[in-house]
Amino acid sequence: MRRKPYAINGTISERTLLTGNNWVSGQAATIGYNITADALSNSITNVLDNSWLNVDGRLNANSGSLFRFGTSGRLNMYGSLNAVGTTFTSANAGVPWTGITIATGVALNTFSSSIIK
Repeated sequence: MRRKPYAINGTISERTLLTGNNWVSGQAATIGYNITADALSNSITNVLDNSWLNVDGRLNANSGSLFRFGTSGRLNMYGSLNAVGTTFTSANAGVPWTGITIATGVALNTFSSSIIK
């Protein structure tokens, strides 16, 4: 299992732990097909301005994990998301973010006790 603690870009091609203060930069990062990334409790993942995180595999966003999105930042779901007690929000108060897009026909997305604002 690979620990990915800093900048995330390109394709993640092996099981990855998102542990401390991570950021997606350079427009896109993709969790590859059949690959799992685990956002640990108390981890922060920042999706910077005009960047996005694509999930072709699986993203487990554990309780207490935080995803902050800059202007036009977004999360694109083509695989599956398990978000339990996770917060998805803008990086700065009043900054709009595009939000979470779930592709048509994608199953197995779970939101439980999560906050999306």
